[in-house]
Amino acid sequence: MASSKKSSLEKTSKLEKKVLHVTKEEFFSLKPIQSTFLTVLKEKEDGLLLEVNIAQFKKKSIRRRLIPSPNYRKIQLDKLGKFTFELCNGNNTVKQIIRKFQETFKLTLTETETAVAKYLTLLNTRHLIGWQIPQDMIEGTDSKDKKVDEISLD
Repeated sequence: MASSKKSSLEKTSKLEKKVLHVTKEEFFSLKPIQSTFLTVLKEKEDGLLLEVNIAQFKKKSIRRRLIPSPNYRKIQLDKLGKFTFELCNGNNTVKQIIRKFQETFKLTLTETETAVAKYLTLLNTRHLIGWQIPQDMIEGTDSKDKKVDEISLD
């Protein structure tokens, strides 16, 4: 079922993040790509240990200057997370990742779509992946700056 609703880009006033609102079909056509701000510390058969440089994502505030916090965050991915994360290479669309996940772990399509979409959104929120967004998806918006901080599935 095709939707006539187009993607839209809005800037949230709270954190000044640019959120791209997309339809389900548009979301499935996006290509997730691993962040350049992370390092794989340990790779095991049953998971991954990642270290993310979060210094560039921190807001410069008085509190942060008075109470220093680490510039790196360690994140452990389990077997399912590792499988999904490794497919985020800029070559696979979300739909392709869903199909590979479904075939490997023998889940229903609905279960897999929901789980993978939520997981990819979580990885994006934690700065582990970004999105390769087709130019035509952003061109229809009013924004001059083509940078997108977050994807929202409508």
